[in-house]
Amino acid sequence: MEYLYIFFIFSFTGIFFDLLRLIIIKVLSFEPEEVTIFMGPKLFSKTIGITEFNLKAIPCSSYIKLKDAFIDEASRFEKILIAYLPQILLLIAAFYMVISSQNYIYTMSGKLLILVNGLSLVFSIVSNKCDVF
Repeated sequence: MEYLYIFFIFSFTGIFFDLLRLIIIKVLSFEPEEVTIFMGPKLFSKTIGITEFNLKAIPCSSYIKLKDAFIDEASRFEKILIAYLPQILLLIAAFYMVISSQNYIYTMSGKLLILVNGLSLVFSIVSNKCDVF
């Protein structure tokens, strides 16, 4: 049962990560082409403006697709902000989970989040590979 809790914490952390990214995208006045929550077959779809919002069946993961023109329009600072700020905030939240919680599940989830997010952040910075560049 503990592993199921950890799975859901990871799933909803990823969704929270993409919602933070969506907020940053909206604040910077860009329009995403598609926002998908969960994965698998579509349960619900709604188009608002040019953005298609999808809700899918399997509670794991999320996805934001930006317009192709984003690469030409956005400055390097905006691309870096969209790429790394949500990950850094999630890393800070994971450290907080480990330091402040006495709950085994939250502590283990926080340690795993630190490991996964920390490694992916370091790898993406070192290799200069990012989905928005």
